[in-house]
Order: sequence, then structure tokens, then C-alpha cells
Amino acid sequence: MSPSTASPYRFTRRVTSSWAVDALAVWAILLAGAAALGIALHIGTAAGLTGSLWDHASTIPRWALLVLGVHAGAVVLPLYLRHGFTRREFALWTGGAALAFAGFSALLFAIGYLIEALVYAAADRPQELGRPHLFTEPTQMAGVIGEYWLVFSAWLLAGALLGAAYHRRTPPALAAGGAAAVSALISVELSIELATGSSPNPVLEAVLSTPAPAGPAAAALCTTAIAAAVAVLWLLVRDIPLRSTPD
Repeated sequence: MSPSTASPYRFTRRVTSSWAVDALAVWAILLAGAAALGIALHIGTAAGLTGSLWDHASTIPRWALLVLGVHAGAVVLPLYLRHGFTRREFALWTGGAALAFAGFSALLFAIGYLIEALVYAAADRPQELGRPHLFTEPTQMAGVIGEYWLVFSAWLLAGALLGAAYHRRTPPALAAGGAAAVSALISVELSIELATGSSPNPVLEAVLSTPAPAGPAAAALCTTAIAAAVAVLWLLVRDIPLRSTPD
């Protein structure tokens, strides 16, 4: 394949098509767990269960998306360059595909909440949320998709930072990529807690000397951290070296 025979769009579609398969596989595994939960509830072996298990299951797609992000930064980017495409084309096409994929993953996860709601309703159990969210009910699809789109995008971005830093293999790159990735993830999670007024972090409360701030401050925190992470990612990839063989 060469630039003359493949456009960035076709190349990106070919490279990222397996991501959707991966997302569906993770979703199927989680749904299998939900089915097992339904059986357990039906036969009465989980009589005391009230909280949403699906709420805690988001840990699995988070880490799966982190791995995909690492793959994008460490493997997909060098493939782009070797096939004659530019770093800017990579940022445009793969970045857009990653955002769309995060939204697709958020949609699948929101559907999982709905399926769990049916299971809990059939078993006459309350579907209580166990962590702070931008939505108050698991069936609020717009809120669920919006929050998880943001969260999943942050985990993909963090993975891309780690992958690009690993590809450069220099201490400054590893330090910058790691710090930006951790900062983005923590800031997104904290911004959700702050926006909902449910931050349990005593350090934040001591610094702010008030209850958790309202939405604008949380949005500013999240936006600043994401923008900084994107800037660091661009610094890492704008002159990234090609490696014909592993070091």
C-alpha cells in the first residue's frame, strides 16, 4: 500500500476497523456477566444486592481503551509514516476515528445500563449508582453517553500519550507522556466529582475551602487538562523518529 493507492481515510478505516470488533467483544463479555447476574437474581442467591454492578464494570472498557490508545501511538502512527502519510494526517484521521470510537463505546455502555435496568426490574431490585456521575439515573441515555464519551476519550488519549512516549524511548518523552496521561485521567474523574458536588477528596476541600465548585470550574479543569495532554501528544509525535527494527 502506498499514498498513491490509499487515502488517509481508507488507511485509517482499515487500521481501526478491528477496534469496533474489540469493543463488541468487550461488550459481549460484560453482557454475559449481566446474564449471569440475572440468573443469580432470579434464583435468589443475591438477595441483598441493590447497587448497579454495571456501574463498576466500566473499569474494563477503560483499560481496554487505554491499550488501544497505546497501540495507536506506538504502532499505528509509525505505520502511517511508513506508508507516506504525514503526522498531521495521522492526528486528523486517527484522532477523529478515536473520538468516534469512544462515542461508540459510550453508546454500547449506555445500552448495558438499560439491559441491567430490565434485569433489576424483573428481579424487583433497585439499580442504585455507586459512584458520582453527571446523570442521576442509569436510564438517562444522553447523560450516560456524554459522560462516558468524555471518560473513554480521556483513556484513549492517555494510551496514545504512553504509546508515543514509548516509541520515542527517551527519559524526557517518557516522563512528559506519563505525566500528561495521568493528569488527564485524574482531571477528568475529579471534574465529574466536582461538577456533581460529591467530591470525597479532603485535600480538594481544604484547598478550595468550600464544597465542590459548580459546573464551570469543573469544565475548566477538565478542558485545561485535556488541552495540555493533546499539546504534549503533538510535541511527542510532531518529529517522532521512525524505527525499522525494534530496539
